[in-house]
Amino acid sequence: MQNPTMNTTATLIETVQSSGGLHCSKDALTDMYGWFLQVLLASLAFTCLIAKRFCEPKLERRSWLIWFYDTSKQGMGAMAIHFANIWLSGQYTGDPCTWYLINFVLDSSLGLLILFVGIRLAQYLARTRGWWVINFGEYGKPPSANAWMAQCCLYVFLMFIVKLTITLFMQLDFWENVKDFILSPIPDPKVELAFVMLIIPFFVNVSS
Repeated sequence: MQNPTMNTTATLIETVQSSGGLHCSKDALTDMYGWFLQVLLASLAFTCLIAKRFCEPKLERRSWLIWFYDTSKQGMGAMAIHFANIWLSGQYTGDPCTWYLINFVLDSSLGLLILFVGIRLAQYLARTRGWWVINFGEYGKPPSANAWMAQCCLYVFLMFIVKLTITLFMQLDFWENVKDFILSPIPDPKVELAFVMLIIPFFVNVSS
C-alpha cells in the first residue's frame, strides 16, 4: 500500500518540474502586479532624484530647468532599456524574472562602462569639432532646448549600442547555467518579482 504523503510529494515534484520551477510566469513582468511594481519603482526613483538635487551644495545646485534637462535625458534612456529588457526577457526560455535580472546587472556594470566611453567620446568631439550641442551636461547660456534634444537623441542611441552589445554577450551558453541558480533561493514568484523589479533596481539607482 502506497503512502499518501509520498504520492502528494511526488505529484508536487512533477508539477514543479513540468512548470519549470516555482518562478515567475511568462507574463509576470507585465501583469497587474508587475506594472504596480514598475510604477512604484518609477515614483521612488523620481523622489530620490528630487532629494538628490536638494542635497547638492546650495551654491552649486542646478536650476530646475537644468535639473529637468539632465534627469529627463537619463530617464528616457532608462525607460528605453527597461522596456527592451522586459521584451527580451520574454524571448528566452525559462523564468523571465531571472533573465530580466541578468540584463539589469549587465546594464549596470558592462553597460555603464560602454556608456561612459560613449559620453567621453561625445565630449571629445564637442571640444575638437566644435559640436557643442553634444557636450553632455552643457546646454549653453541661456540653456538651449536644441542642445537638450540633441543630447537626448545621442543618449538613447548610446543606450541602443549598450543593449545590442549586451544582447550579443548573452548569447554565450554559460548564461543558461547562471539563470538556473541566480534566484533559486527565492521560492515565491511574487517575492522574486519584487526583488527583480523593485528592490534590487531601487538600491542600485540610489547608490549610483
